Amino acid sequence: MTFIDKIGQLWRSNADRVVHGWVDATVEQGAEGRNYLQVRCTDLGLRYDREWFAERRPVLQGVVRWPHRGGSISVSSTIGPSNFTNLHDGGFGTLVSSDVELTGNLPLNSSDVEVTVGLLAAPGESLLDRASKFLGDLGELTKIPQLTAAAPVAQKIATGVDSLLGNDDTKGLLAFRTTIPADTPRRGYYVLTDWPTTTGNLGALRVADSKLEVNYEGIGWSEPQGFNYLVLEFRVEGSKPTRWEELPEIFDAFSTAIDKLANATTKKAVAEAGVALELAVNAAQSSSNLTATDREVAEIEMLRKWDRRVQRRSREIAAAAEEQGGAAAPDVVARSRAIEDAGARVLTQTRKRLANRAE
Repeated sequence: MTFIDKIGQLWRSNADRVVHGWVDATVEQGAEGRNYLQVRCTDLGLRYDREWFAERRPVLQGVVRWPHRGGSISVSSTIGPSNFTNLHDGGFGTLVSSDVELTGNLPLNSSDVEVTVGLLAAPGESLLDRASKFLGDLGELTKIPQLTAAAPVAQKIATGVDSLLGNDDTKGLLAFRTTIPADTPRRGYYVLTDWPTTTGNLGALRVADSKLEVNYEGIGWSEPQGFNYLVLEFRVEGSKPTRWEELPEIFDAFSTAIDKLANATTKKAVAEAGVALELAVNAAQSSSNLTATDREVAEIEMLRKWDRRVQRRSREIAAAAEEQGGAAAPDVVARSRAIEDAGARVLTQTRKRLANRAE
């Protein structure tokens, strides 16, 4: 059984029996192509249970399937036993870090994002610690802006998670599965507990400063006691104008264009720099690592910087000639203008191609 199947099975069997649901959540309407999604665990309480922890230790596992080219990339996060504390003092276990990042910023363009999170009890001591830490370290590779570059390792991580947590000896404590639509993402907190609906209800829970609080029988808000719980935060954030600069497939090509332009002395050299510029713009326009909005932002910013660098290069050529005492020489003026004209031509052609593709 895979980790996804195990959590899905537990989610379906517990959904009507335990208290869980959205708290302080809002829906972003018409958001397709404009936002990024990030999932975090902001609070977790794990009561000590001899049945579970006599031979097993806790692992928090998240897998978020992000759509890419007709398939998906699994963004993984493994929080192993070494990250928990106070498990054997008869009280609550907690995460050493109270705010754990389960994903990086995932572009929400045209397809849904699938989120699966499980709190499990897995057998083993030192081996489990080492394996979960190894998977956790690898999972950090799937939280980078250039997520598509992590696709090969993401599949290997998913296989490792299935081997570690998908077996029958690993028991599920809390399970969560949902789909976040790209056009109507929900931001806010999702609270997951094993508090039976026969004794509890969602109205008795709230999230304050990212921590869960409970109001037993109307006597006031306090820390939860007596049940396991998990608080997930779904952050939906807008444009990140400089994100394209963190993506090598875009930024490296653009840097090449600017470097070539910085040394250009002929129209041919400017045209060669223009080829690198178009490669960068094309990479931005097709990048799955950017929202549709930030693709446009990247294109506009690269063309603006190109135009400014063309003007600067023209002035540099004129200034160099002036230092040599030939400021008024017709060939120097012509060369300076040729750089400007060639740069403007590249700009016009690139904008025209972009306009044609948009039609």
